[in-house]
Amino acid sequence: MTAVLPDGSTTTVSATGIATMSRLIGPEIGISPAGAPSATELTDGALVQSDVAPSTDVVTRATSDGLQMVAVLNDQSASRTVHFDLDLPDGAHLTTQADGSVAIHVPITEEVASEAEVKRISDAVDAVLGNLADDQPVTDEQQSALDSIKPAKTAEITTTKRIATLAAPWAVDANGKSVDTHYVINGNAVSQVIDANSNTAFPVTADPSVLWWIGTSALCVAEIASLAVGAAKVVRAFAKADKIVKSAKAVIKAYRALGGTMSKVVSLLKKYAKRRSSLTSAQIKALETFIRAVGRSVFNVLGLGSCYSLATTR
Repeated sequence: MTAVLPDGSTTTVSATGIATMSRLIGPEIGISPAGAPSATELTDGALVQSDVAPSTDVVTRATSDGLQMVAVLNDQSASRTVHFDLDLPDGAHLTTQADGSVAIHVPITEEVASEAEVKRISDAVDAVLGNLADDQPVTDEQQSALDSIKPAKTAEITTTKRIATLAAPWAVDANGKSVDTHYVINGNAVSQVIDANSNTAFPVTADPSVLWWIGTSALCVAEIASLAVGAAKVVRAFAKADKIVKSAKAVIKAYRALGGTMSKVVSLLKKYAKRRSSLTSAQIKALETFIRAVGRSVFNVLGLGSCYSLATTR
């Protein structure tokens, strides 16, 4: 069972109950209820796992902003703690927030060009193409001059970014009364503790939801569309970005796999935004590697800063 979310990310729920969330940028997140269910059934677009814990069922479905897992404690004999295992990238860590939610942070390494290097490249390209009209092609002489510009020097920078959130938990009993609940973190495992007591009416419904840490995609879509307007502007932007990309060792292989030019990369990015399934798995992987490694400076040069923000963190 696979669902494509509005921002282009996907949520896949396997027949064994493992839910995997993946997006254009960054690593995947996996989550599954701990335990061996007595039965598993796909019903109305949701995966129902029975008896994951004593008298406890878990219903998993994709949502418009991530993933929802609803635990149903059927009677007084049900366990008051439901355990969930998370499959996270190396270096990831979980942090409890003031509202009871859990933030998922990961270290992300980018190959970044300094502001001085970006300005040098920008000034050099503008000196070659500054008078280029929108309807004029780049001449062989201008292309030769662009080729002679030295690529930007870059440095690897690792920062920790939030990529997703385990939303604040809630639980209600059969009468609609709220039941106190909270998370307990143990490494890459999260347990939801439900404080049901003798006055609680069963069944009790409890909900841990995993949400992408994202913003609206509207600005990104608008930015990509704007690249088709003003040929000279686009040529200059691509020329500047190309000089930064070619200096980034971590990304050059992916860049070549995507066609080796910024115009081809942006064309694939546009296809991804509209219909991810139109790309091959190799193209998607190369695009993920490219965006993750190349850093914000290239996207700012292209005028796609919102796309980069959407793809990483809000």
